[in-house]
Amino acid sequence: MGRSSSSNSNSNSGSNGGGISRDVNRGRFRGKDGGSAGGGKPVSTANAAAAFLAGTAAAVSTHPIDVCKTRLQTQQLTYGARGVMPLLAMAVRREGAGMLWKGLLGRIGQTAPLSVVQGLTYEIVMNFSAVEP
Repeated sequence: MGRSSSSNSNSNSGSNGGGISRDVNRGRFRGKDGGSAGGGKPVSTANAAAAFLAGTAAAVSTHPIDVCKTRLQTQQLTYGARGVMPLLAMAVRREGAGMLWKGLLGRIGQTAPLSVVQGLTYEIVMNFSAVEP
């Protein structure tokens, strides 16, 4: 019967004693005042989509040069070229522009999800570690 008014009013959240509690129902970190820790917002699907598109754009824009670099390093089908740009021009003339995109889906399959994980991890860490004024 003698409960103090300073007790935690949200019975669904567990407190770690440092003023930040984890709201069990929503999976978000909350500050002392009930707002999210550091004043940040929960990570959204928009952030994940933006990171996925950024990873895809990076893979598509750098893949042709990477194909030429790999050919130079492994000495496969270099046509006697001694640099990336001469190899690029010669390979497109002999094999067609499609050679620049060989293996692109595999690279997107690796790069885009990695960008999502990296972007969301950054957002979570920044939201959690932000100092309130």
